Amino acid sequence: MSNDLSATLLIDFSKYRVRLHKKTLSAMGNPEYILLMVNPNDKNIAIMRGTSDSTAAHRLNYKLFKDGRCVEIYSRSFVKKLLDVCPDYKIKNSYRLTGQIIPGKSIATFSMVGAEELRANKVVVDNDE
Repeated sequence: MSNDLSATLLIDFSKYRVRLHKKTLSAMGNPEYILLMVNPNDKNIAIMRGTSDSTAAHRLNYKLFKDGRCVEIYSRSFVKKLLDVCPDYKIKNSYRLTGQIIPGKSIATFSMVGAEELRANKVVVDNDE
């Protein structure tokens, strides 16, 4: 496992896509299956190791990764749930979340509060602050 405990996740609401960076998966021990979970009360997302027995698990085939840097999972129901949790997110934008790997647990956690808003691959600057 990697010694770096930071994690990165990108949510693209317009394409209902969750992009996991390979570095994050490596820090989790390169799991074959993962579960995407959301805690609406704390506004947190967790990615954890799954098994083939779980119908909610997503199988990751590392040989099929196009660019070798990230995995893309398309899940309309998961992304819609995230919009329910954070209604201020814009459907046409993407958001980068940074999080942490829980050592020894194969779990990555991300707070949805304070996510970096992206639009057309550019950071959105809020001039109201």
